[in-house]
Amino acid sequence: MQKEINSRSIDDLHFELTKVFLESEKQWEEQGGANVFITCTHRNGAMQDKLYAQGRTTKGGIVTWAKAGQSPHNYLPALAFDIAFLKPDGKSLDWSAKNFVEFAKVAKLQAAKIGVKITWGGDWNNDGIVDRKKTDLPHFEISEWKKFA
Repeated sequence: MQKEINSRSIDDLHFELTKVFLESEKQWEEQGGANVFITCTHRNGAMQDKLYAQGRTTKGGIVTWAKAGQSPHNYLPALAFDIAFLKPDGKSLDWSAKNFVEFAKVAKLQAAKIGVKITWGGDWNNDGIVDRKKTDLPHFEISEWKKFA
């Protein structure tokens, strides 16, 4: 059985997404946003299948709709990254939708500035409206990532 790998390393991220994240993080911090950090870049098939099982055949809530090989996280370099925010105490996570929505605005702007098209998991069809179903607020990926895979 394959060992589960879930990288948080920016070194495992596609160079264009690395630029997007770093520029977005810088702008976000300049605006006084909550401390943002990467929670996932690359994950292998074993980890993807484990996450896919969650909420279906194992305990917990559903966290992904993709099986192994169907996620932009499954490539190296990764074609997606996930984020989270720290509360001011520096210890606990802040899952406020507001942070994700506002960070997505910053990330899309920074991506456009450097000529990279990204899709945010809170707005899969890129219409500027937060999706009501099947959202993945922490997720950012290269648009049309399958062309890169």
